[in-house]
Amino acid sequence: MISFLLIDENSVVASLQSIITRVFPDAPVYTASGGTEAWMLIQTHAPTIIISDLQLPGMSGLDLCKRVRANDRFKDIYFIVFTSSTNKEQRIEILESGADEYLSKPINIDEFTTKLRSAIRIVQMQDRLLVESTKLKELTVQLERDFDEMAHLSIGFLQSRFAQTIPMLARVTKISLWIAGQFTEITDYEKKELEYASQLCYVGKLFLPDALMYQPISIDGKPAHELMAHVPHSAKMILSTVKRFDNIGDILHRLYENFDGSGFPERQQSWQIPLSARILRVALDFEEIRERTRKSPQDTLSIIQRDTKRLYDHRIVLLLSEYVSRQSGSLSHSASRPVQFQDLKDGMVLARDVYTNSGLKLLPADATLSTKTIERILTHASTDPIIGNIYVRLS
Repeated sequence: MISFLLIDENSVVASLQSIITRVFPDAPVYTASGGTEAWMLIQTHAPTIIISDLQLPGMSGLDLCKRVRANDRFKDIYFIVFTSSTNKEQRIEILESGADEYLSKPINIDEFTTKLRSAIRIVQMQDRLLVESTKLKELTVQLERDFDEMAHLSIGFLQSRFAQTIPMLARVTKISLWIAGQFTEITDYEKKELEYASQLCYVGKLFLPDALMYQPISIDGKPAHELMAHVPHSAKMILSTVKRFDNIGDILHRLYENFDGSGFPERQQSWQIPLSARILRVALDFEEIRERTRKSPQDTLSIIQRDTKRLYDHRIVLLLSEYVSRQSGSLSHSASRPVQFQDLKDGMVLARDVYTNSGLKLLPADATLSTKTIERILTHASTDPIIGNIYVRLS
């Protein structure tokens, strides 16, 4: 059952309690006037949602929040802090201390009830997730020894829930594995984990309302809905029930981190994001945009390219471009062909831009090779590798 703990001076507590009782008549409401008293009530009743003033006698709202977060028993309690301060830095400090939300004083009743309803939705989703995760763990303990069997079982379960996405995710897997194959540092085992991550990438959506089930998780690098922001955590929590799925869970947990650090859930950037997660992000967004817009592969690629270095790793986008060209046949027929370094010759005309691992555009498409430019390519390749193949036009 949902329960509340209100912490503030008596007059404010009485006002908030009347609002909560009116909106949630069956919910127990505990009250305290100070941080120390509140901590005793928390240990006794473990309320679902805590609503605390920032300034409290005995222990501040921030200190109380930090103590709650540091305790394994209470760390998942939803914590709301309200304050009369308009100082931006202080509000940032509130959230960084572990609070889930803050409210401004004087409290607006409509805003207050809206925040509470949102908090309850999140808490209920977390509760369902915990119950389902426990069930999943009980079901998979005996199968944990066999990684492949467990993976296929999980994928089959997920496909039964997201049957419409099976063809699309098959394409996502194919793209991801092809791109991964261009990176010598990715091991065969990591490719296998990437393959499973590609097919399990919607596992975090299992506990979303049906209306959101087939909606994209992210649009333009941001959560498409407030509940979508919790999908990465849900994916990691579900997959962590099987020890061998830890790396797959980590890939999906960081799938929606943007290359420039503006993504979610942890605002990681560039090389902080696992390479497999960066690969899967490009492949998944490419196929989701195709499905959503019904655009051609080339037009969809153009959309992806516009967000290179903001949302996506530039190296992976370049490899996606090569993959799309291969699939369309533009690199396999009469227009162009791949050439090894040792076979580059004066007079050859580049069919594609040449980029290095660092993102440097070394030479543009349609450039004519000379002894000097070939030497430049070889020199850079020794310290800053060329991404993908070099393609030249056929005479």
